[in-house]
Amino acid sequence: MKKQFNLIELLVVIAIIGILGSLLLPALGQARDKSRQSVCANNQKQISVAFYTSSDDEDGHIYVSSSSALPTRSTYGYYLINNDYASAPIFRCPKTEGELSDNAWNSYGARYLHTAPYLMKISDYTSDDWLLGDSYQASSADAMFRMTNGTSTGYAWPHLMHSGKANFLFFDGHVEGLSSAYLKSQFNYSSVFSESGESF
Repeated sequence: MKKQFNLIELLVVIAIIGILGSLLLPALGQARDKSRQSVCANNQKQISVAFYTSSDDEDGHIYVSSSSALPTRSTYGYYLINNDYASAPIFRCPKTEGELSDNAWNSYGARYLHTAPYLMKISDYTSDDWLLGDSYQASSADAMFRMTNGTSTGYAWPHLMHSGKANFLFFDGHVEGLSSAYLKSQFNYSSVFSESGESF
């Protein structure tokens, strides 16, 4: 005759399953975040390839900003997509919700030049210079596709999307997760934003 579970034994099994679940869920969440961080870093590396490919047509320069004088280029993302250097999906961190706008207005924030024609000569920069990173739009006046060192209205801010760090692409093509302390001390940001949008 088969032994059947009594109520106490059933409750014990349910309790054990609950405890195991509570132990595993945080680990699964961390693994998911790590996976998304890797996808984000890979996106940025693909953008780097697109930038360098486009530089062949720009005499060693890359286009990083927007200008009403250059309507066919608009944002750097739109320029790279519109000229078939890259595809739209790589311009969004997988942890960012929503679709990319038609002109890539809400893409990763690229290093901004304040004067036309908004072209950077690659040879003027080193592996210590950042090119773009996870960005946050603090107000409607801030454009997510552009960032600048320090504090300035109209520009995006670093967004700590990945376990308290923001992915940043550098001119040599490598990607690093940068902390709040590093961004403030090395890039002179007065504020950075958490994943939930809190400024600190």
